Amino acid sequence: MENIAGAYNALAHRNEQDSRDISLKLASSFLDKKVLLDTNVGWHHQNDSSLPVDGSGIGNEEGWSGVPQFEMQRNQPFYSITDLETIPDPSVCNPVNGVSPCTVTNYLLGGPGFLLDRTVERYQGNIVGTLLLNALGHHVVKAGLDVEVMQNKDTRAYSGKVLYRENVNGGTFQDFRAFGYLIGPDEEVVQASVPTSTRANAVGGFLQDSWSVLDKVTVNLGLRYDAQTIHGNGGTEAFDLSNQLSPRVGVIYDFTQQGRSKLFASYARYYQNAVLAMVNSQFSNITRLQATRNRAAQGDAPGCDPLRQAAPYTECRDERNIVRGAPESVSRLYNQTFAINSPVDPDLKPQSSDEFVIGGEYELLPGASVGLTYTHRNMNDVIEDMSRNEATNYFIGNPGRGIASDFPAAVRDYDAVSLLFNKAFSNLWLIQANYTWSRLYGNYSGLFRPENLQLAPNVTSDFDLVSLTENHMGLLPLDRTHSLKFYGAKELVLSGSASINLGLSYRGASGAPLNVVGAHYIYGPDFTFILPRGSGGRLPWVHAFDTRLAVNYRLTGDMVATVSLDVFNLLNFQAVTSQDQRYTADTVDAIVGGSADDLAGLMPRGNTSRTVVVNPNYGKPLSYQPPRSVRLGARVSF
Repeated sequence: MENIAGAYNALAHRNEQDSRDISLKLASSFLDKKVLLDTNVGWHHQNDSSLPVDGSGIGNEEGWSGVPQFEMQRNQPFYSITDLETIPDPSVCNPVNGVSPCTVTNYLLGGPGFLLDRTVERYQGNIVGTLLLNALGHHVVKAGLDVEVMQNKDTRAYSGKVLYRENVNGGTFQDFRAFGYLIGPDEEVVQASVPTSTRANAVGGFLQDSWSVLDKVTVNLGLRYDAQTIHGNGGTEAFDLSNQLSPRVGVIYDFTQQGRSKLFASYARYYQNAVLAMVNSQFSNITRLQATRNRAAQGDAPGCDPLRQAAPYTECRDERNIVRGAPESVSRLYNQTFAINSPVDPDLKPQSSDEFVIGGEYELLPGASVGLTYTHRNMNDVIEDMSRNEATNYFIGNPGRGIASDFPAAVRDYDAVSLLFNKAFSNLWLIQANYTWSRLYGNYSGLFRPENLQLAPNVTSDFDLVSLTENHMGLLPLDRTHSLKFYGAKELVLSGSASINLGLSYRGASGAPLNVVGAHYIYGPDFTFILPRGSGGRLPWVHAFDTRLAVNYRLTGDMVATVSLDVFNLLNFQAVTSQDQRYTADTVDAIVGGSADDLAGLMPRGNTSRTVVVNPNYGKPLSYQPPRSVRLGARVSF
């Protein structure tokens, strides 16, 4: 590790999390147990942090907390690993046919980067009443009320106050992430850390009835109402999401009238509570500063070059390194981004989805049944952050409607058909088998964006800019056309006190769709979909067999000792589970509706003198399914 440019542990984080919960429950019954009342109150406390491993904390100038991070991404030409690290035999990286076998497309050095220390408090209470009655059949009527208060307090920072990102030509570094603000033209205040405090209050209620008619037909009807109020930093109300009406309807019919069959259909609407992560991002009084710094020395300016300077790289902060803007610019050195609090569509609709299910099951033999189910899910309104001024300021709205009607509507349609066979445990064995055909299509992956592992509910980058939405419609990352599952178990009774359990399972799924991506002129690497989503082909199938062997011995009447052996991925399959989808690190525009034939003439954005530099790792494996593993277990149950 001593050969790496900079200290290896500088990039590491000490991730800690602790939580505690207290809950009180009261269950009561009245009128000969025909009226039930359940009451719950609870408190959840959670603290999580991601801090430097040397204990230097957050927002300090000493230790790794005071060292900025650099993202090296030059591609004209690409770095070789020998530019960044010392290896025992550098000759292995000599070019072969003009191509370096040790190409590096991204490399981090310097400090740990983003740092966070967060505390979350959650107070919750609910009361549910149940009434059992007979009126044209059996009824189970329920009504309830929920109340919740959530609060988030955090402190966030970037080590060394800034995260630098290298330009693809290697000539400059941008202050890609830095907290701060301007108090006048080029009068910057760079913040070592920023504290925030946000809160969300929610109240909801429901009424439902499960009505069994002659023990042949069961009708489930329900209606839920929810409202949520969001408060930003300082306690000011950011927005409210009221009038969330969620209907639920379901019908079950036993056509054999013997409990051996069921035909069923259901419809439900689900609302998502706005999470505090979104509130922290958009309503926490956080602003950022950006500047572009020359790498090479300019006159008396030292330049900003982490490969030729030592931590904490204070030379990079010299304002003489900054590339000046146009003379008519109010601020020629720094650009402030992000509004203090994001504007909100006054007609903002809460995020919701609908689900429709229809199917049937039939018992072929005692304990053995087959079934067929169709499921459809779709998004209604989606809440996201968006910008019309090149990411300077953002607003909150529903893509495709209201003040965001010029953005495409968010689409996430899921259709699936499942065929199942189930043999319940009897005669000391069981079998479950399932095949599912499905299609997940749209331009919105959900609260988590798999393309860049972005967990940012309601503030993902999918709709940040109109240019980011080009070529986004297609098969989504979690689409798996085919899925097979099989589970089997057998118990062998050796004696009155000893037995053996055998288990075998198989899971197989077709591969995920792949994309062809390049760098976006604002958001950087991998944010431009050069070709329509899914144009990069698919990953291969992934298969896995797991087995289990357990020996049980009854020590006393109610005490059993078990020793077990589990083998996962028994056949040690090593299918590729991800590939490099970066076609180029160059900044490019999307080829709207294009095909693979159009890639040959792809040129960098604003540069018609050359074609893009193709990533030599494009299409190559990045990860494989986990290898065979073994787990030994011992347990005493009583």
